[in-house]
Amino acid sequence: MKRYGNLWPAIIDEGNLRTAHANARKGKTWQRGVQAVDASVDLRIALLREDLEAGRYRTGHYTQRILRERGKERIIHRLPYWPDRVVQHAVVQVLAPIWQASLIRHTYASIPGRGIHDAASIVRHQLRSDPTGTTWCLRMDVRKFYPTIPHEPLKALLAQRVKDPRVLALLDGIVGSISITAPGVGIPIGNYLSQWFANLYLGPLDWRIKQHHKVRYYHRYCDDLILLHPDRDFLHEVRRDTGEQMAAAGLELKGNWQAFPVASRGVDFVGYRMWHDKTLLREATKRRMGARLSIPNSRRSPAQLTRALRAVPSYDGWTRFGCMRTLRSTVLTPYLEHLEAM
Repeated sequence: MKRYGNLWPAIIDEGNLRTAHANARKGKTWQRGVQAVDASVDLRIALLREDLEAGRYRTGHYTQRILRERGKERIIHRLPYWPDRVVQHAVVQVLAPIWQASLIRHTYASIPGRGIHDAASIVRHQLRSDPTGTTWCLRMDVRKFYPTIPHEPLKALLAQRVKDPRVLALLDGIVGSISITAPGVGIPIGNYLSQWFANLYLGPLDWRIKQHHKVRYYHRYCDDLILLHPDRDFLHEVRRDTGEQMAAAGLELKGNWQAFPVASRGVDFVGYRMWHDKTLLREATKRRMGARLSIPNSRRSPAQLTRALRAVPSYDGWTRFGCMRTLRSTVLTPYLEHLEAM
């Protein structure tokens, strides 16, 4: 495996830091912290570059909030916009091509050019083109994935691709900047780099499923894993081995894994339910969409209308896949027409 050196100059390059600031501020220009940086960006970038070059930069202090979604609670730890989130963008801009090259093609979360719709499109194509090879589905995920990733194995994994000591010191400092469930365990969900750390940590498991077990139809979105195969017993063998591999990596396979026939239940993945002959939105996704958009415009306050219109492009993307003409015409089309008229 090739290890890359001499990456530090590219990370602290002034142009890279300016691009990192531009990328980190997208959609956040209303925030006071972003506005404060914008007011003196040239000076701030110069000082940040000096701190990085002199080794003075240290990861800042986290704030915490509780996110309640779908009956679950998640603790989100976030760093200040400046300089921490900008530094993480600067790192990703240089290291993302190196990291992405080490991942299988069919892992999708937070990777440029991939994502939810890429995953849905590929899975749907496989189901339609090879119904006999995709009769059974195994679905698995990791119990409390982000909070249970151990720091030292993650650092060792990062060092397999990077040999620049200053870059490794920066990455080690970010990994070790906070523990979630125990000392030296857990990475924060709110960190920009955590998305990449999570993908990389499950990378060896992905390759084992593809190369050792030779599973042709395997997909992962963050810690949500699906395997399609004609042999149910084989899928159970892979599931048992996957649980052992996760345990060796300090993780735990969640007990709600499922192995089921695709024809009767459909593959529930990345917000869709997909069969061999049709694709539908997941019921929970449709309910959220209906709750957000179904109030008639005449009864909406200006603030409600603004929030709904912000969500329309996302739902437009969701409903372009599969059998959703009725849903688009009854719920979404009036908002699309409103946006076109603006």
